[in-house]
Amino acid sequence: MITPKRILAPTDFSIITVPAVGYALSFARELGAEVTVLHALPTEVMKEQFMNQYAAGDLAAAAAAPVGLTRQPDLEGIFERKKQVLHTFLEQRISSDLLRGSKGKSCHQDR
Repeated sequence: MITPKRILAPTDFSIITVPAVGYALSFARELGAEVTVLHALPTEVMKEQFMNQYAAGDLAAAAAAPVGLTRQPDLEGIFERKKQVLHTFLEQRISSDLLRGSKGKSCHQDR
């Protein structure tokens, strides 16, 4: 039998994903595996939240725009804010016992 060393648990912060994340953490604890919780966003949400803030129009328009006219996103700031939102979600929705006993990391951290 294959024993997983890493488990990916995606969530969109909806209530329906809470049991899946909890199960992934519980399963990982039993196996001594690492869990990566991934916050997944629909493409339309990404477009609304990020693209309109940093480029005029779509990616093609941003690529064609003269240098200096498009504002570059603060990726580190975005990752840090998303990391905090993810941690808040986990603390509010997942049993503290499961969180304490798990080996996990945020989806964007470097290896």
